[in-house]
Amino acid sequence: MCTSSLQSKTWLSVACLLVLLLGLIIGPPPVSGLEDNNWKNALRQLQEAFQTIRIELRDYDAKLNLEFKDLKKGLARLEKKKGQMLLWFGGSYDPKDLNHLLKGMRTLRRQAEGLLKSFGEMERKLEIFEPKLDEIEAEIKRQLVETPTQEYTNSFTSSLTEISDLRVELGKVKTHIARAHTLYDDFNTRLKDCESSADAKVSRYWRIYYLQPMSGIFSADTWKSFRKDIKQWVGVLKIVKESLGEKREWLRTRNALLQGFLLAAALILLGFFLIKRVGIKTGFTSTITHLLPSWILLSLGAATLWIDRSIPFTLYDISSALNEIVVSAGLVSLCSFLHSVGRGNQPAHIHKNPLWYLWIILAFGLSL
Repeated sequence: MCTSSLQSKTWLSVACLLVLLLGLIIGPPPVSGLEDNNWKNALRQLQEAFQTIRIELRDYDAKLNLEFKDLKKGLARLEKKKGQMLLWFGGSYDPKDLNHLLKGMRTLRRQAEGLLKSFGEMERKLEIFEPKLDEIEAEIKRQLVETPTQEYTNSFTSSLTEISDLRVELGKVKTHIARAHTLYDDFNTRLKDCESSADAKVSRYWRIYYLQPMSGIFSADTWKSFRKDIKQWVGVLKIVKESLGEKREWLRTRNALLQGFLLAAALILLGFFLIKRVGIKTGFTSTITHLLPSWILLSLGAATLWIDRSIPFTLYDISSALNEIVVSAGLVSLCSFLHSVGRGNQPAHIHKNPLWYLWIILAFGLSL
């Protein structure tokens, strides 16, 4: 970071140059003025001021070189944070997650602007310094034309050489600033691309993500708003089709369905095998076989739960509703089996069949 002391010294040197040039402008005529000893002192101070400014510009060059390295490291760190945010929230279609991502992107931009702040301050100071240097150069050239003495001609020519050297040092400082802006602009461009992608998802999926199209389908007012419901469902189907249009989403959904079917088949076969083995060992084959429908329904419920982990959110409402129906039917079937086993061939009483009421409460709670 450029220290305040160095900055104050630089602008003090510039002020000194301006004062000297004012003296040159409003002083006595060129011939008599250049012969005066005060002009010799003024030219000497001018050379010293040039030397001071050149040293300070070199210091700025070295410090900005270090700051550029810090900026590069800082932007690399922010790039890593951006990658983590995209890993956490970028694959989600939940508008709340995407809004978290957008908020994080804005935070990264503020941090990047903070890293660039010192370069911006130096650039604003150079915008003042460079025109002043042009004015000084123009005034020296004017005095060079009006000076008849060779001694002072050489001094002014030397001053022009000093100004050329200062411009070289100034160019190095401006190069660091330009490189810093290029680095920041590239980072900001990538950040804007991520933001525009997230904004597009939010605008497209916000209304649909929180839509519950099944909520009023059996209500008394369903047929009054039938046309509206049809449009709503068509909109949902279009979004489902669009979400499955990408190859990655389609493969993900297809793999989830295949895994679910295989899981259901494996659980059903396992249940059939276990029920047969238990029935043979206990001698109640005909009774325990009635447990198979319950096992099949609960296996299908487990398969739909597995599918829910990977399918797009646009299909989640349908899958979750199907899962609730299948699991509820399986629990009711299991309750019916336990009830029949508890009763045997005799009418059941409340105090003889506590499991029946326990399973009714459990099935009702899980179905909700």
